[in-house]
Amino acid sequence: MTWSLKKILNLKNSLGSIFDIRIGDGCGTLFWHDSWFENQPLITKEEFRGLRIRRDCAASTIGDIDAGLWVSIIRRVPEGRRVLDYFSRIRLSDRADVHSWVAEENGKLKSRIVWNVIREKGQTVDWAALVWSSKFILRHRFILWLALRGRLNTRDRILAYMDIPDANCLHCDGNTESICHLFGSCPFVKSLWSKFTLALGFVHLPGSWDEIIVAARIKAKGNRFPANVFKCGFAAIVYHVWAERNARVFGRVRRDVEHVWRDIVFDCGALIGTWRRVPKGEREWTLCREWKIDYDKVTSFNFSKVS
Repeated sequence: MTWSLKKILNLKNSLGSIFDIRIGDGCGTLFWHDSWFENQPLITKEEFRGLRIRRDCAASTIGDIDAGLWVSIIRRVPEGRRVLDYFSRIRLSDRADVHSWVAEENGKLKSRIVWNVIREKGQTVDWAALVWSSKFILRHRFILWLALRGRLNTRDRILAYMDIPDANCLHCDGNTESICHLFGSCPFVKSLWSKFTLALGFVHLPGSWDEIIVAARIKAKGNRFPANVFKCGFAAIVYHVWAERNARVFGRVRRDVEHVWRDIVFDCGALIGTWRRVPKGEREWTLCREWKIDYDKVTSFNFSKVS
């Protein structure tokens, strides 16, 4: 069985909460496999795991149970007696069973509600809004995500599973290379953060990587132009610091801060130049000047109608 098919089959237990089953004559609802009892198929309940169910019994409907079929098999389990007691209070009618969606708003099925039901929910992190923004270059976003999760293979992490001749930072050759050092206390990245804050027009960012993340979450709030420029530049610095580190490891190439900063400005300027909602104002003009963007061009997009 393929991985994707297994994932689809595993969703059957979750889908019960987005369906509503109204029993009529009982002929359209499977007794064991549909979520008519406590929004969960009986076949998945722990209490029935040891019960051997014949194939014809497993395919029975609620109407079959009402006719007296398979009742003796179900009564063998205490949970089965509880189900039958609940079932005895249901009055079947001549109408067909109705299976409808619960995940609806104003009579329309909402994929958002379905997704929230079936998706696997992990721990919510406070930096999620900083990473999952459309104002990033995709490869920048990926490296930033790894950095915030502490999953970049810095030399201190490599030491945990193999011996390496040198664990010092390749940017400053002074301290052990770690994520906190590489993006926080390293003199190389400090120079980039200084240029970044100067270009954005505020004083400075804190010294440690953890404090920088906290400050970045505050600066990146909202969807206004300055906040979006901050997001774009912040991710670009993390990406290019890591790219420069890898270039020194594998390519034996060493570039200075000015060279790396020019690459950061180029990437950010190219992305910002594609945005369609750049407001007109003195601060916006200053930001565009610092990031080498033609302000008149990005504030005067002409949208021609296709005839």
